[in-house]
Amino acid sequence: ARAPSVYAKMEQIEEQLQDIDKQLNISPQETTVDTEQLEWLSDRLIASWQDPSAKGRVLFFHHPPYVSEATKWSQGQTLAVRARLREVLDQVQLTIGEYSRPLVDLVLNGHAHCFEYIKTVETGHGDRIIPWVICGGSGFSLRRQRKEGSVLEFGQPGAESQIFIGRTGHGNNKRRPYSGLRVDVTFTGEGEEERPQFTLRPLIAEHYHSKRKAYEMDPIVV
Repeated sequence: ARAPSVYAKMEQIEEQLQDIDKQLNISPQETTVDTEQLEWLSDRLIASWQDPSAKGRVLFFHHPPYVSEATKWSQGQTLAVRARLREVLDQVQLTIGEYSRPLVDLVLNGHAHCFEYIKTVETGHGDRIIPWVICGGSGFSLRRQRKEGSVLEFGQPGAESQIFIGRTGHGNNKRRPYSGLRVDVTFTGEGEEERPQFTLRPLIAEHYHSKRKAYEMDPIVV
């Protein structure tokens, strides 16, 4: 019963060492920022805010800027993606001026081995008050939430994890709730006030005491 636990721990340590190695050995010549893609994203978001027919905005990309999964929250890629995306959203915020709702209605990410629903707080940047969903809990090795807790600050206001579904417990009481996600979209309001409402339904297949149980969690309305 101990072997899988040791294997999972070694896997996590190896991943952390690889990330540290990347950060230590990278050189300015190897540092490549895809400015064209960042500019495209900024331009498209600005255009959507200037288009009255656009009812909402959803972003999909791999690495989550905010995550509390133990092996991913402080990874170099996580920090880099958050910094670059914040630059983009700050530019969008500066261009469109005042707005009364999040710049992006929903962000969907993968990479971290868990399901997580996070909301940014009042960061003072364009990424404020945005819901972020990480859906990576269907892979081989689920991970735990970081021991430091669900509040992500990084020296300044950041985000807080609302729901985390990952590995918990130890030994014979270890739970592995593998997860998927169903997203239903409806619209509220009328005319220029019409906007999307997302109902997130986490779908769980939990492995516990050598048995599997499938169930659906309570929906999250965003």
